[in-house]
Amino acid sequence: MIGGDRRFALHDSHQKRSRSDYSAKNILPRLTVPMLLLWGREDKMVPPKLGPLFTQYNPGLVLREIDGAGHCPQDECPEQVNRLILDWLKSLKPVDEETIEPINKGTVSNQPLIVKSDP
Repeated sequence: MIGGDRRFALHDSHQKRSRSDYSAKNILPRLTVPMLLLWGREDKMVPPKLGPLFTQYNPGLVLREIDGAGHCPQDECPEQVNRLILDWLKSLKPVDEETIEPINKGTVSNQPLIVKSDP
């Protein structure tokens, strides 16, 4: 039971997992999608020295460290974060549509996704 709350007893008893099961070290190697990790170099909550360690767990992970930003770079310097995200998206290789299985067949558009940086 989690925290004495019976609503979570069933979930807890069926899945005996340790905290390490949900660690970056265990999860990142299993992911097969491109990933962007933005990290503020002035982060006081999670040490910036950990960022490069995550890249060792998955070669598909791109780390971008942001000077002058702390734990919430998206709030502290949104223009810089948006630029990093747009640049990263532009760097991704197109995916062959035939290798993607749509969730609802017939609903996938054949139109390319266009990301514009200017309003």
